[in-house]
Amino acid sequence: NDELQASLALWNVWKNDILKCLRTATHGKRLTSLGDYEDDFKCCSELDCLDIVPTQVERGVIRAS
Repeated sequence: NDELQASLALWNVWKNDILKCLRTATHGKRLTSLGDYEDDFKCCSELDCLDIVPTQVERGVIRAS
């Protein structure tokens, strides 16, 4: 579907610099203007750092699996 294609295209552009992607996004710029959120950006840009995978089991309900 279109959402998947857009997501894959974005991933291919930013996969080697996720941190820059977050800083460049509209909400990233807003956070930067509000204060020092560098640690948050770094945390959110990490890959493969969780031992759980959230799955949506029904609308509005997400559980760890």
